[in-house]
Amino acid sequence: VVDGSNSLDGVNVGDVVGWAPTADVLAISKNLCTGDFYSGYTLIPNLPGSRNENDVALSQLLNETVDALWIYADQAASYKSACDIDNEQEWDCDLWSKFGTDFAYVQTGFYDYMESGTTLAISKKGSGLADTLNPCIEAFIKTKS
Repeated sequence: VVDGSNSLDGVNVGDVVGWAPTADVLAISKNLCTGDFYSGYTLIPNLPGSRNENDVALSQLLNETVDALWIYADQAASYKSACDIDNEQEWDCDLWSKFGTDFAYVQTGFYDYMESGTTLAISKKGSGLADTLNPCIEAFIKTKS
């Protein structure tokens, strides 16, 4: 069992491929209880198929293929809440209804990924957005951040 002070050393951590948070973020995340970086874990990607990727990953946790799951902070609560209202969802409500009984969050609130984060801007070609953003980005790159 993984608890809040666990370093994840020797732990098989399930990764929901194609969904945030991405596997690279775990490598730069600190345990909020100890202040230490997570280390010594093995990332196990979910086996994507015709099912919802989150369902596959949660199944791996529940059948003990993985010891912990690297998943979006509110994924379980969001899925379970929607299932509580209407059991007909694009995901497996039988799995997600186990939130709070068969599985729970150990830690949430990681913001380490935000340092040197990604800026995404989409606009029509020729809109002038690059002329506006590029000087800001170049100025930021010169800072300590």
